[in-house]
Amino acid sequence: MSALNHANQVAVMSLWGIMPSPLILGGNPTKLSGDTWTTALLTNPEVLAINQDSSGTHSKRLSSSNNTQVWSRDLTGGGKAVALFNLGTATATVSVTFSQLGVTGTPAVRDVWQRTDVTGMTSGLSASVIAGSAVMYLLSPPGSTGTGGSTGAGGS
Repeated sequence: MSALNHANQVAVMSLWGIMPSPLILGGNPTKLSGDTWTTALLTNPEVLAINQDSSGTHSKRLSSSNNTQVWSRDLTGGGKAVALFNLGTATATVSVTFSQLGVTGTPAVRDVWQRTDVTGMTSGLSASVIAGSAVMYLLSPPGSTGTGGSTGAGGS
């Protein structure tokens, strides 16, 4: 049981995921056998690959405006993890340009929570983020293969 709703849990795991922070479960894992949502949250291979990326670089908060924040982290192989947070009480659009991220060209974009490739983001990232939640993307350099992270973990 958690006092946090699902949106809040995604935000917390996104923040811990984008940082090279130790991931510690403060609960009884044997109680998760029937909770497929929480198990999927805690074992998402793409989020874990970002967290465990061998570069060891720290994430940076690029912007904080009203109730939204943008964080990014450079990854091994030229990739970049980007998390868009909505700390407010209503859905908000959170955006960042590739230029603000220090990215040239049009990278491949992957939504690591949905485990899907994203098309149509040619100049930056923009997402409608529900209250108290986050979305997280993996940007891979143009022409690269794989979905990044130290383990090369891909989606299904």
